[in-house]
Amino acid sequence: MRFAVPLVSALMLCATAQAHACSYPEPPSFKDSLGSATSVFIFQVVSESIALNDRGEPLDNRIEAKIRITDVLKGAPEFTGLEFSNSWCGGNRLDVGHYFLVATSQDGMDLELVAADRSVLDVTQSYAEGNMEATNNAKLIPAVRATLSGHPLPDGIPRSRDLDYTQTLQPPPPPPIVCPVGAES
Repeated sequence: MRFAVPLVSALMLCATAQAHACSYPEPPSFKDSLGSATSVFIFQVVSESIALNDRGEPLDNRIEAKIRITDVLKGAPEFTGLEFSNSWCGGNRLDVGHYFLVATSQDGMDLELVAADRSVLDVTQSYAEGNMEATNNAKLIPAVRATLSGHPLPDGIPRSRDLDYTQTLQPPPPPPIVCPVGAES
């Protein structure tokens, strides 16, 4: 009997252990998004806030941002807003003040990103607003412009650092819980 309480407690711990699963549909690559996009443009995130539901309550992991389009490479986008998730599972990271390149087929005033969206790249290190020479020297934007003119997107474009910055990473799985089969005396 003296082992019954620890054994029952250990079994309850095993039964209530949370599973940390993460799944979402595989988003298209940047290259695929670029090929089907009706609009390709660079924007700067001006401000961000937590998205609210109809009752004014915060929505978990939903961010609303105000954006400013700084350069249009294709189409006639009119976006002024952006909505995305910053969840650990499939969320995106778009920091205020940073510049981003997006290839999208959406239209309207608000751009909505999907889980782990790869149609958007952080180009803060590759784009200098108002300085075409510096932007061209960074090679990313000229490569995208050339692709939009019918040339193939060069290998290595986008660089992993341009894509990885906007992606949240899944945390490592929790350590396994070892459930005792029996108790020793």
